[in-house]
Formats: sequence, C-alpha cells, structure tokens
Amino acid sequence: MLLDHNLEEAEQKHLDFQKMFLAKDKKISSLENEINLVKRELVLTQAIAQQEKEEVMEGAKLSGTITMLKIKLQMAKEAEDPSFDRSAWDQEAWKLKLAELDDEEEAEEVLANEAGSSELKDAVEETVGGGDAAKV
Repeated sequence: MLLDHNLEEAEQKHLDFQKMFLAKDKKISSLENEINLVKRELVLTQAIAQQEKEEVMEGAKLSGTITMLKIKLQMAKEAEDPSFDRSAWDQEAWKLKLAELDDEEEAEEVLANEAGSSELKDAVEETVGGGDAAKV
C-alpha cells in the first residue's frame, strides 16, 4: 500500500511536471512569436524612416537648387552694368532650370519678366505648366 501510494504520488508529480513543461513551452513559443513580430515591426519602421529621410533629403536638395538659381538670377540682374563681364553666365539656362524645379507662381513671374521674346515666353509657360517640354 505504501508503495502504491508512493507510485501514485510520483505519477501525479510526473503529470504535474509535464503540464508545467507544456505551459512553459507554450509561453516560450508565444514570446518567440512576439519577438518575431517586434522584429518585423522594427524592420518596417526602419524602412519607413529611411524612405522619409530620402524624401526630406530630396526636398532639401530641390529647395537648395531653387534658392541657388534664384540667387544667380538676382546676381545677374544686379550685374547688368555694361562694363561687367558676365558672358560666362548662362542666364537662360538658369531661368529654364528654375522653372523646371520650382512649381510656384513666383518662378513663372520671374521668367515672364525676364523673357524678352514671345517664343521664349511660350517655352517658359509650357515648361512651368507641366507640358511635355524636354527637361533641361
């Protein structure tokens, strides 16, 4: 009887240990799934952050280019002194590039004010208006 009782206790402890091991295995599996989910979210967040960084950088480059072209045009306008040698300045290319990059109305005004001939005005309006004009 004592032996049977000890055997039953041992079997019950064995069953209890098996249940604990199964519960721990389930918990480990659940935590591993959670870790994998967090890793996937991290990768996605990093990809989104990289994309946003690239968009910001492109915007900054575009803004810098627009600002530089505006400065060059202002500089060219101020240097209209006949004795000043500005033959190396390609003002028309600057104007067209500004129109291509800057979709604001200000660019169209600058180009319209600076354009001397009607065909240049037509080219500027086509470029600013988003036409199929060739990019500079």
